[in-house]
Amino acid sequence: IYLHDIQRGDLEVGEGKTFRDYITEYMSQAQDERIHKVADMFGLDEAKLRKIVESHPTEANLNEFGRYEELKGTVNKEKARDYFEKAEGVKPIPPRVLIKVDEFLRKFILKNELPDGF
Repeated sequence: IYLHDIQRGDLEVGEGKTFRDYITEYMSQAQDERIHKVADMFGLDEAKLRKIVESHPTEANLNEFGRYEELKGTVNKEKARDYFEKAEGVKPIPPRVLIKVDEFLRKFILKNELPDGF
């Protein structure tokens, strides 16, 4: 993406920044966008999601101090149901929505994985 931006003239290379600086900046922006999109998609508290993601948790400490359960408590169930209905083509039953959100968030937070086409 970075090289394409340079080729298109969307980014001018300046002095004082290394290639690695630009790559790091692009990766950071991409992760910020992904966090924002996930938070918006499920109606989550974005600051809480960001804080957990940036702490690079493991399965063992994901819910340290109840932070993961607190994050899940901010889920907008209607938004989440709408997302899964569009993604899977089937309207999930209410108890299944929170299970699906939990699976989605664990993959995103712990493995930095998102579904294809996200």
